[in-house]
Amino acid sequence: MRKIKEVLRLRWSLGMSQRTIARSCGIGPTSVAEYLRRAERAGLKWPLPPEMGEGQLERLLFPPPLSIPASQRPLPDWTKVHQELKRKGVTLYLLWEEYQAETHDGYGYSRFCELHSEWAGKLDLVMRHEHKAGEKLFVDYAGQTLPVVDRKTGEVREAQVFVGVLGASSYTYAEATWTQGLPDWIGSHVRAFEFFGGVPEIVVPDNLASGVSKTCLYEPDVNPTYQEMAAHYGTAVIPARVAKPRDKAKVEVGVQVVERWILARLRHRTFFSLAEANQAIRELLDRLNERPFRKLPGSRKALFESLEKPCLQPLPESRYEYAEWKKARVNIDYHVEFEGHYYSVPHALVKQQLELRVTAETVECLLKGKRVASHRRSRVKGGHTTLSEHMPSSHREHASWTPSRLIAWARETGPFTAQLTEAILESRPHPEQGFRSCLGIMRLAKSYGAERVEAACERTLTIRASSYKSVKAILENGLEAKPLPGSEQEVPPIEHANVRGAAYYRSEEATRAALDRDGWLRTGDVGFIDERGHVHVTDRLKDLIITAGGKNIAPSLIENKLKSSPYIKEAIVIGDRRAYVAALVGIDRDAVANWAGRRGIAFTTYRDLTEKPEVVELVAGEVRAVNGDLAAVEQVKRFRLIPKELDHEEGELTATQKVKRAIMQDRLRDLIDALYAPAR
Repeated sequence: MRKIKEVLRLRWSLGMSQRTIARSCGIGPTSVAEYLRRAERAGLKWPLPPEMGEGQLERLLFPPPLSIPASQRPLPDWTKVHQELKRKGVTLYLLWEEYQAETHDGYGYSRFCELHSEWAGKLDLVMRHEHKAGEKLFVDYAGQTLPVVDRKTGEVREAQVFVGVLGASSYTYAEATWTQGLPDWIGSHVRAFEFFGGVPEIVVPDNLASGVSKTCLYEPDVNPTYQEMAAHYGTAVIPARVAKPRDKAKVEVGVQVVERWILARLRHRTFFSLAEANQAIRELLDRLNERPFRKLPGSRKALFESLEKPCLQPLPESRYEYAEWKKARVNIDYHVEFEGHYYSVPHALVKQQLELRVTAETVECLLKGKRVASHRRSRVKGGHTTLSEHMPSSHREHASWTPSRLIAWARETGPFTAQLTEAILESRPHPEQGFRSCLGIMRLAKSYGAERVEAACERTLTIRASSYKSVKAILENGLEAKPLPGSEQEVPPIEHANVRGAAYYRSEEATRAALDRDGWLRTGDVGFIDERGHVHVTDRLKDLIITAGGKNIAPSLIENKLKSSPYIKEAIVIGDRRAYVAALVGIDRDAVANWAGRRGIAFTTYRDLTEKPEVVELVAGEVRAVNGDLAAVEQVKRFRLIPKELDHEEGELTATQKVKRAIMQDRLRDLIDALYAPAR
């Protein structure tokens, strides 16, 4: 019903064409025509009466249809239809309306179109865009970003550049934002409207995830927040079709101009804040808009002031207040969740799906477009906001979900589970607020078994951490099998190479083995003393590499330089008795996956990611950068990517997450042999 209301608003309030409305609302042109036809038959006018609910509107628009056999429907004169279509301004929809007016019981619009296509065939038309003043604003993000440096940490963050171009005058707006997310996307539109001093009839975005919830060539779904913002400003959103660059040629050129005339001129400047970057952009933006056209008289600004600005709609009295929309199902405790906080709704709505409209200060709950609850927004994780009027008087509607029944159900798992359930319910201002946690604890028995859950509840009660999260954490880490705090149990000795026991303490034999003749302790490390007397440890003596040429190389020095790259997590440098130094490299899965995602590189597994040529070249660039800081004999001549993530459980890493060099060189022998195989 919300989309039908939007159709009526765009048609009767803004006077848009049916095809334009279809693209804005993400529905078919046939649906738009049908909605308008039914609304006219029902005698509706805009604005709709405030007391008219969605249910009443649905009954008025969709009464039971009449059934007429197809054999009794008259066929149009297709020859006449085809000739009339050649006239300027005549559309198939207009001809269908005339056909309906003559026959009254003819074919519907969709079937009418199908029959005409069968008779005349389909035509592939290429449309030339002619932009009317004040009609369209084209928006997109530039492909190029703007680096901004954190003054305190030195971290470089890439800012996104939003670009908006008016269709008739090419008057351009640009600004930098931290992300392309929905809040920044909406904020950029608001500031663009204020920059232009008015609002166009239509906004044409690309199929960006922030603006379009579901991409489709013919019927993209616009994000509810984006649609609400458009309604606030009295404009319509019509996304460009997927893979149809002609739909947004104006902004494509505008982005190119911004990149060449603004971002290129800022490439040598260093910015330390987003405000500083936007100030520089605005200065160059004013110069761009005032720059004379090459082939036409005037400039963007002059054309905007004389032609386009008078045709823009006025700005509303107040700015749009950003709001997010989310669907949420009502739990048995008659609360819905948003960002970890729980808000009450009338208990009669249990298990129904609602829409949440969330602003910086409020959370509104809506059922079929009607507000059923409103709360002040809270950012307390795990907290509850409950209104007493939402609570059932004596649980008549949902008598099965009571504290006593939950405790009885928990007792089937065990007495400690029942005690914990009772403790959770008693700790809440309203017992219903603990229903969700109690149900979660009892459902853990499906995954871990009743015996383990009972033991975990006993431990939770002992350590006084009565919550679902505590029980789950205990089960995930197997702590329920450990002795309870305060219980006496003999602890078995730890077996480890570095734990030598009491016999080793003050052992003269062990001391003599660890010291040389001059009394120095043999640590097994290799290093040097600099001119200031500082000791630098470079590696372990046993790990030192001696190349075939007799050069001593500390592999950890090279490995640490490689691992300083954000894309490299592990590195194993090899080359003992070899002609040159090589390396086995393990990539950082998260960093490389994000890098690949930004460039549209698809992959399925870690191994698949390491086999991508683009990833190999990325790591090669990091290796070349490290080689620039190394002596020629230390430089990594060849490398291979390790096709799996190293794991402590598989004996590949120590307890402190260090690579077990000998084990990995044995397991990756084939890769090492390939590194030293003759080049083909």
